[in-house]
Order: sequence, then C-alpha cells, then structure tokens
Amino acid sequence: NQCLKFETKFNPDQLLTAIHEIEKTAGRMRNGKGYTDRTLDIDILFFGDLIYHTESLQIPHPLISDRKFVLLPLNDIAPDFVHPLTGRTINEMLLDCPDISKPDRLDLIK
Repeated sequence: NQCLKFETKFNPDQLLTAIHEIEKTAGRMRNGKGYTDRTLDIDILFFGDLIYHTESLQIPHPLISDRKFVLLPLNDIAPDFVHPLTGRTINEMLLDCPDISKPDRLDLIK
C-alpha cells in the first residue's frame, strides 16, 4: 500500500471520476456488488480538511483509523495531519489503531 499527497484543481467528484478511469485502465472491473478482488484500488483518504459525504464518496475515508496498512504509509508522509472529524493526528491514530495485523514495510525488507 502507498499513500500520496498532491494538489489538484479537481473537486472531489471530478477526482473520483479520474480515479475510476485510472483503475479501469489498469483492468479493474466494477460489478456494483461490494468488495471484490481488484487489480488496483485507489481511495481518497482526505481532501484537505474537507468533510464531504455523498452516495458515492465519503471524505475523510470512514475506515482510516481502523486500518494499519493505511495509517503506516500515511504516517510516513503526514504524521501531524489532523483528521477533520476526530481532531487526532495520523500519528495518534496509528498509535491507537485497533488493527493487530502486521503489514509488510518495503523499507524494512532487505
């Protein structure tokens, strides 16, 4: 898993449309039936401090604080970023994450 931080002129819905096109180009097939195996899965975790909820998009991503595989790489690039709903930093969420899995860290694999 990877996390990227970037600036965009897109609004959240435009960004989601662009992401779906990237996933489709990579071979992802959406069947509308919930979770399925996929070749590529790109999520919008945050959009600055925006809180945005529609039928197709929730920002911040609702499962961030429960997923160590998301928090680890996010903590690498933005440990002091404050979650706009919880008021907690990424580092604080990582330290308190209930996920007991041990995601692989490429920088630790030699």
